Amino acid sequence: MLETDPYITSGRHLVVPKDAPNQKVTACLPVAHELASLQRDILALQAGMDLLTIEEPWKASEVLYRAKPILIVEGMSVGFLPKELFDKTICFYTDEETELKRRLARDTTVRNSNASFILASHQMRREQYLRYYKETESKVDILVDQSEDKFDVKRTQLIIEENP
Repeated sequence: MLETDPYITSGRHLVVPKDAPNQKVTACLPVAHELASLQRDILALQAGMDLLTIEEPWKASEVLYRAKPILIVEGMSVGFLPKELFDKTICFYTDEETELKRRLARDTTVRNSNASFILASHQMRREQYLRYYKETESKVDILVDQSEDKFDVKRTQLIIEENP
């Protein structure tokens, strides 16, 4: 599994959304992602090359071996890449309350973030999600709602192959 969080740039503070200059850039905006490097790494794995992942403060780098039969690319960055890179795309989404609950649990324990910062930035992040990221959900093959701790498959786009 290739996690895409390391491809979210640390230089996000250098840019601001044009239509919301008082907001910081969150992972909901394409500019926050180093998509060229991510696409390069996906293509390298698909071509049979081993890959050393990018180290994060909460996770050491590791080698992803080419011998694996399935490549799972996990994270928001996938929504901003060409769909042709993937055999199938799945998007998991949640309502606002579930998202906040999960972010508080994950980011305070795994990423050592401050809970007051998460609470203060949550509304801005949600607004950016609705404006910039939500539309990517319409392009996936399978859409799963995980709101309120449920697992509900909302839509699947079936790909029908024609026999010549």
